[in-house]
Amino acid sequence: SVCLSALTDGVPTTCCFSYQQRPIPRGLIDSAYIT
Repeated sequence: SVCLSALTDGVPTTCCFSYQQRPIPRGLIDSAYIT
């Protein structure tokens, strides 16, 4: 997963876990993957 790894240059895993546990709209996830 992308998980804003660019912004969290150091703890991308933590960001990923937080995002995976949150109910994010599919469109937002797709847009994150595309960007």
